[in-house]
Amino acid sequence: MIEGSDYLYLTMVKDMIGDLPVDSNRQREMSGYSSVGETGQFSVFMTEEALVNEEVFITEEALQQPVGISKIVDNPPIATSKAECESPSRTRTDSLVSEHGSEPLPGTQDSSLVSEPDAGPTAPNSPSFLPEPAPQLEPPRLPVCGSSDKQLPGIARNPRFRKSCFFKATVRSGALDWDTYNHMLLPRRYDWYDNPNEEYEHLKSHVCIWDVAAERQVEIIGPDAVTLVELMSPRPLGDMKVGQCRYAIVIDDDGMVLNDPVVSRLADDRFWFSGADGDLVLWAKGLAIGRSLNVRVFEAAVSPVALQGPKSTALVADLFGDWVWDLKHFHFEQVELDGMPIALARSGWSPEVGYELYLQDESRGDELWDRLIEAGNKYVLRPGCPNQKRRIEGGMLSYGLDMGSQHSILELGLPPSWVGAPGKCKAAEFVGKQALQRLHEAGGPSRRVVGLELCGKEACCAMEDSRKIFAKHAPDGESDEVGKMTSLTFSPALDAWIAIGTIGRDAAEPGTEVSVETPDGPRSALVRKLPFLPRAAMLPRPEAPQPNRRNSI
Repeated sequence: MIEGSDYLYLTMVKDMIGDLPVDSNRQREMSGYSSVGETGQFSVFMTEEALVNEEVFITEEALQQPVGISKIVDNPPIATSKAECESPSRTRTDSLVSEHGSEPLPGTQDSSLVSEPDAGPTAPNSPSFLPEPAPQLEPPRLPVCGSSDKQLPGIARNPRFRKSCFFKATVRSGALDWDTYNHMLLPRRYDWYDNPNEEYEHLKSHVCIWDVAAERQVEIIGPDAVTLVELMSPRPLGDMKVGQCRYAIVIDDDGMVLNDPVVSRLADDRFWFSGADGDLVLWAKGLAIGRSLNVRVFEAAVSPVALQGPKSTALVADLFGDWVWDLKHFHFEQVELDGMPIALARSGWSPEVGYELYLQDESRGDELWDRLIEAGNKYVLRPGCPNQKRRIEGGMLSYGLDMGSQHSILELGLPPSWVGAPGKCKAAEFVGKQALQRLHEAGGPSRRVVGLELCGKEACCAMEDSRKIFAKHAPDGESDEVGKMTSLTFSPALDAWIAIGTIGRDAAEPGTEVSVETPDGPRSALVRKLPFLPRAAMLPRPEAPQPNRRNSI
């Protein structure tokens, strides 16, 4: 039995209290506390700190209400006298209720290193791709975004999600919201733009900096490293040179997709797998243990930051030397910047020219970010996120969204030597080899991942889940559903709504007309070959070479 002087301390989801009507007649004038609402027989009170943390104190009568309660606290935070109110005491407990917003939006919990959901063309206007937020209780006197003490969204205050070594720097740079990726926070929106089209245009014209530390590096090192690396993918990896990267699909014993990392070779017996959103390290450990391989498998203390856009080469050359202009795509060099050890790769999750700096001293994340911001001022550097529009234009599939464990590697349209095709299959053993051979012999996959171009420029509603694709003309009595659309954006470059989807083989030929399900009814679309647009070319090298300041390790 709870005594009258006891109170309940709990953390509540925003929408549990967002609609409580305020009763001004029952406000309590107590030091540090204010009433924020009434419901039923009890009042809700919050301190200034609680308003920021969404921590709520309610009276005993709350037991009659079906709300989430984490723990009873013996010491009541709200006293009955002014003297007691001046120094309220309480016992802090961990919430058993997850905060609203701590999970990614439906359909975006993927590889997707995804950016702020898209807005469509300015004429005609299209809706934002960000669904309407749930009602929220905002604290009073909310500081201006960009200030050091601004209120962070619930997901950024949830300790369940790790923060990168660049997190504080991104907050200073105006980060407003985050997604979860590999159990970490990935920025998804900044305060310097009002519309995702602005970020898109800036990425295409200048250079953006991205915190992509959530792309964790699974390190494989030891005498049997090559054996394990070859086991994980049908694509040949053991013949890579030191300093080379390759995109590879990791599959299971049925040939289904488990992850799509970029693999880098650091030494003859040392590799990094820069994985998409999934527990790739567990799969690698399981294979190593099951095969009794002499290797170490672990998550390396390495955090990448990306510089993407046409001016990225000039910026990186300013920092490391003129040799950067000669660095080939999917190659890297071990370098230093002000003593910070970095693997500098020409790579990135966009079809723009770009670089990823793999910081190998995570205690210096703030320092590296600020150094890059300072050096990038002359190139109009802006903070950003992996961009949805550009990755769809470039035909870059998002793991967990456009492909995943329900997809065979053969459905992705990759080169024959990457998927164990007859006559092109590598000699080395890999998981799923027999399954792929059987599927090839049976005539190949029954589906394909393709591009779609929607007819018309009418605005499209936000995608909160995949949408059905139908055949334009189906035989009588047969179901006409032929696939699912998984990603959608408006492309300013193509002046069209474009999408990615998985579709039955009979309807997958480019030019085939299909119908796409939308909240406003069916909409015609044409199947297109991926990518929609080619990879951007590097800008010409300046006529006067910069002094070679290469600081290789």
